[in-house]
Amino acid sequence: MTNFHNFWYLKLLIFYVIVFFFHSTFCNCFFFYFGLDSLKISYLLNFLFTCLSVLILFFFTNKKVEYLAFIFFLISGFKFLVFFKMLYPEFKDDGEIKFDEILIFFIPYSLGLIFEILIVENKLKKKNYN
Repeated sequence: MTNFHNFWYLKLLIFYVIVFFFHSTFCNCFFFYFGLDSLKISYLLNFLFTCLSVLILFFFTNKKVEYLAFIFFLISGFKFLVFFKMLYPEFKDDGEIKFDEILIFFIPYSLGLIFEILIVENKLKKKNYN
């Protein structure tokens, strides 16, 4: 891996850890009812899928740029599928999905999505100028 990749992965890891810390602290301080396990699973899965999707997207920026958007949407759909298989049944156990349970998925998902976009944008800019 190049320094470019290492820089972004390190940045991604640090940002995920910071946001996870604040999210878990906020949830514990205000006594929202949900298991911290689902929070950890959500952050871990989104972090891993973001790293994997960045690798896949980097491959396509070097080979087939015209397929980049299609691959990006496939990866996003796959993330939702994994979420519904892993976390949705746990959220639906009590018969309703609460706002804090929605945030358990959408905060780390949005964070990963923003990083994916920034990383690919940065990579494409560097590719166009070199």
